[in-house]
Amino acid sequence: MKTLLSLEQLRSFVPVLRDLFAHVEAVLASLPPELHFKRPQIPSTLSESIAAHLLNSGRLGVRLSVTPSHSGGDLEASTVTGTPAKLEVKGTGSAGFQQIGAKDRAADVLVWLHFDDFFSRPENESITVHLLGKPGTVLPRNDRIQLAEFLALPGVLSAEVNIVELLGLPTIAGAASSSAGRDA
Repeated sequence: MKTLLSLEQLRSFVPVLRDLFAHVEAVLASLPPELHFKRPQIPSTLSESIAAHLLNSGRLGVRLSVTPSHSGGDLEASTVTGTPAKLEVKGTGSAGFQQIGAKDRAADVLVWLHFDDFFSRPENESITVHLLGKPGTVLPRNDRIQLAEFLALPGVLSAEVNIVELLGLPTIAGAASSSAGRDA
C-alpha cells in the first residue's frame, strides 16, 4: 500500500525540490538552445500527498476523508455508501500536459495539481488545483492532454492554493526582511 508524506516531510522535501528545479533552470539557461534537456518531473508521491492534505483540510471548499488507495489507484475518499470513491492525481509543471490512462478515466474524481513554475521560481507561492468528477464521461480518447484542453471540459472546478502558507514555509518577502534585519 502507498504511503503519503506527512506535512512535516513535505515541509522538508518541497524546499529541496525547489532548489533542485532552480539549479536545473540555471544550468539550462547556460546551455546552447539546440541542446534538449528534460526537466525533472514532479514526484507522484508529492502530488498525491499534497492533494490528500488539501482535500482532508477542507481548503478546496469541501472536506473529505482521503487516504492512500487500497485498490491500486492513487487515493480513496470515504463515502456515505461505504464504497470508497477513487481519486486519481496528476501533477504538472510549466509544460502543463498529462498522459491519461484507463485508471484516470475510471476514477470518480481526477485531481490535477498544476505547479507551473512553483518549483523553479521561489517567489511563486501558489499552485492551481483542478477537480473533475466522472472524468471518463468527458475526457477525450487521446492519451495526452494539455491543461488548457482539460480546463475547457465541462465540470472542471479550479482553485488557487498557497502551498507556502499550507506548509508553513518561509516566504521570499519574509526571508528578505529577516535577512535585512540581520544585515543592519
